[in-house]
Amino acid sequence: MIIAMVNPQTVYAGTGGFKLEVSGDKFDPSAHIYFNQGEIPTNFVNAQRLTADIPANFIAGEGARTIIVQTPDGKKYSNQVILTVQAPPAPQFQYVGMIARKRYNNDTAYFQEQGKQTPTAARLNDVVGGRFKLISISADETVFEDVNLGFKHRIQLYRPPPGSVTSGYPNGPGQYRPYNPNIPNYVPPQNVPGFPNNIPRYVPPNQQQTPAKKDDDDSDDTDNDN
Repeated sequence: MIIAMVNPQTVYAGTGGFKLEVSGDKFDPSAHIYFNQGEIPTNFVNAQRLTADIPANFIAGEGARTIIVQTPDGKKYSNQVILTVQAPPAPQFQYVGMIARKRYNNDTAYFQEQGKQTPTAARLNDVVGGRFKLISISADETVFEDVNLGFKHRIQLYRPPPGSVTSGYPNGPGQYRPYNPNIPNYVPPQNVPGFPNNIPRYVPPNQQQTPAKKDDDDSDDTDNDN
């Protein structure tokens, strides 16, 4: 028996069960499909086509799966082909901070995408990276749903390692950095997207500047001039 091809040739790990179609020649009516050495109930269509329903637990993890066709007595068997189980696409960005509003109305999360110089702002139901819809925002994590495959992905708030240099995080001096309580010595940004710069901002007491005291030696003393 000969396997020419299988359909599909690749699937994503964690998806549901699917129908496998095996095309080839000289298939025996008693032959069964063996998926990764496990015998699967097989539907004989004709000598060139077999089908089988593959359970979801057979593709729970990524990796290669072997497929052969064989009769119960083992006297007739086919060549081996490979079906690839791929890891589903995952978001390629970091959750770097958020702006929270009263009653969680229009909370805005900020993400650092690969290849971009400035953070991307997103609210609930916005799509980031072309395929990931933001469905939950909290101070600790965000949750995305793949609009194509339905997978959900949790992205934790970025927490830099202790002692790491954060002065330029994440985009270098002078660029907007949303609030992230996990960054030590964090300096609030001067410009907040969506807010006019003329709105007064609270300055913590330890950051308030006091006028420098003028040294007595710098004062003009005309009495000592001769």
